[in-house]
Amino acid sequence: MTKPEKELIELKFKGVYEHQEANFSMLHNKLDLIHKETIKTNGRVNKLEVDLNIIRFFATHPKIFIVTALGIFAMFRYDLIYTFVKGLF
Repeated sequence: MTKPEKELIELKFKGVYEHQEANFSMLHNKLDLIHKETIKTNGRVNKLEVDLNIIRFFATHPKIFIVTALGIFAMFRYDLIYTFVKGLF
């Protein structure tokens, strides 16, 4: 093999190598974007699962739901009554 042939082959391999590096870089960037979106999605799903667990808990324990609802209602009414009475004096 002559020197010009060897240089030509090395040049071709260098081009192929640079092309592959560019492809790998592009794939790496796309994987980073997918990873970021997956993290965001998982965060939203986790929040929805927590909300759903609360709903499921109250659906399976209606007595606790009623007591909780009445407690919140009583606190709200107490605040309204307190504000009304305070406004009278």
